[in-house]
Amino acid sequence: MNIINVSKPKTTSEVTNVKLSSPITFRKFVICFSYWEQQTNAVLNLWSFQKWANQSGHFSVVEPFVSNSVLGFSDNQLNKHDFTTSLRFRDYFDIERWTNGTAKYSIPPLVSWDNFIQHASKEIIVVLTAFDANPGGYYIGGNINKNYRCSSESRQHIGNINSLLSFLGLKVVKTLCYAYYKKTNNKRLSEFNFNLELKRNATILFSFWRGIEPGRITMDEPLLWRQRETDVLSMLFPSPRIMYSSKNYLKSVLNVSFQEYTAIVFRSVRRQQEMRASGYSLTKVLESYYKCFSQLPDMLKSLGLKPFLATDLGRFGDQTQQFARNKDLFQRALNAVYSSSKMISEYEEEFIKAADGVTDTGYIGGMQKAIALNAKCIIMMGGFSTYQSSIVNHYKSNNQTCIKYLCYERPFD
Repeated sequence: MNIINVSKPKTTSEVTNVKLSSPITFRKFVICFSYWEQQTNAVLNLWSFQKWANQSGHFSVVEPFVSNSVLGFSDNQLNKHDFTTSLRFRDYFDIERWTNGTAKYSIPPLVSWDNFIQHASKEIIVVLTAFDANPGGYYIGGNINKNYRCSSESRQHIGNINSLLSFLGLKVVKTLCYAYYKKTNNKRLSEFNFNLELKRNATILFSFWRGIEPGRITMDEPLLWRQRETDVLSMLFPSPRIMYSSKNYLKSVLNVSFQEYTAIVFRSVRRQQEMRASGYSLTKVLESYYKCFSQLPDMLKSLGLKPFLATDLGRFGDQTQQFARNKDLFQRALNAVYSSSKMISEYEEEFIKAADGVTDTGYIGGMQKAIALNAKCIIMMGGFSTYQSSIVNHYKSNNQTCIKYLCYERPFD
């Protein structure tokens, strides 16, 4: 039997700050209600937010809470005001390595929620961001209602935000809305910041942040754009907590250690979106996947290792996409990997047990990523996925070369 030595990391409530070589100097804070997209893309948006905050006055960015692959506040914090048991950025990712990576760009570390509560100003400036808003522009106070999209964002977010701010004893002193229409309304950094009263001792809270780049928050500041994906992904590693759960899974389910298995990383949603956009019917999409599965057993046999499947199908996949809930496709994927020996419910419960009862989709997705990163070989299926490109980037950076591609960003037929 292969024995994996596993030491359990501290929980979120036991670790409130990253150990840094120098003490944190708290200035003013900026905080974001939501980073809009799911995990990897949300981190790209966070990266853009940290760059903007640093360039605009060395603001301290508050570490996001996380819930089911989303970075930002959930109903748990907004309505139940439960900040102790909630998962945070550091539960998904290695925050020390993230801090060291951002420090290379002279960007200060994320600040824990606990330090924000202790040191924050009681005054809050709320910034709404509205997209596909024609006409675009800046709207302040009562003028927000003059723009349909800004008015809609106000109705959606202010109620949620007020509950949180009331609980924390914080007062809104100004509300404004930045409206964007396609790639117009391009502004310089100084113009974007003008209405934020950066010299005022107030915390700035954005409703959500899609990142700075053309078509998102349009700003003539390329260095602040959310792009430069390779730089960001190179700073993104699974958290110690996820590493512990991942080793626990390997020991209890596959009876292997790191480097003793093949990981099949199958992302289905983005590829099917590309195929449907190219005119393929759903039936043709599924047939193409079934054809891919038929080729998988021979590839696994040639590698001669126990297989492990990481996928975006099922309860731990992208719940915003109906395609991810296709049970027939999911079971066929399991059959191809595990030779018809594993059912969907068993596959999912094994992760929950290894994670000590955690059912958060982002956390389980992080486990699957950590396991894939430490495989002896990887088979990539699907493509068009930042989740997969992140794995490939890290895998190659560790001088790992055993990567196979099956139905991955190739002609669909």
